[in-house]
Amino acid sequence: KPIRRAEIFLYRLLGFLAITYPYVIAMSLLCAILFGFSGPSDSVFRLSDIGIWMVIAFATLLAILVYGMMFSMFGVLWKHGIILAIPVAAWELAMMFVSLWEPEASVLRFSVLGWATMIIDAGALMLWPDMEYMIEVGMWGGGMAPLQGAEQLMVFSSNPGLGLSNFSSFIVGSVVLLIQALAFWFVGSALFSSKEVA
Repeated sequence: KPIRRAEIFLYRLLGFLAITYPYVIAMSLLCAILFGFSGPSDSVFRLSDIGIWMVIAFATLLAILVYGMMFSMFGVLWKHGIILAIPVAAWELAMMFVSLWEPEASVLRFSVLGWATMIIDAGALMLWPDMEYMIEVGMWGGGMAPLQGAEQLMVFSSNPGLGLSNFSSFIVGSVVLLIQALAFWFVGSALFSSKEVA
């Protein structure tokens, strides 16, 4: 007292985010700088890469928020919360492989990673609206072998799904992850408030 239990639960999460968020932002900026200088371009630095790295950082921050809230809730739910987290981690790992082989699979909507990937796909198509054309030209390669990087671009590009525009898909994916995070925070706070603290 006078701090409420829900506040303690929130401060625990804020401490976790204070450690992970700067790391993700720093890594995304570092990748943007490295790939900006090393990628093929007509100038010294490829500015068009900065946007996609910021989209990746945004989606990653939202996913970390949901995972942090979920796993904190598991820790409050049961003292061996890690046992509850293992099946979730295995499911998310499986969804990672699904997103690589079948990026538009409906089952991805049942995973945090699937929504984060949808944000990235929608962001990429907003930043590079001519991606399909680039892939087609790259695979054609002037009637010879495909251009370098065209096959990788084809493998890793996908439609965000849901039958919405890219901007709408970006917003929907962001809102869904925020709602999930809030739901886990609400349940975790309610559980923590009702527990006896030794």
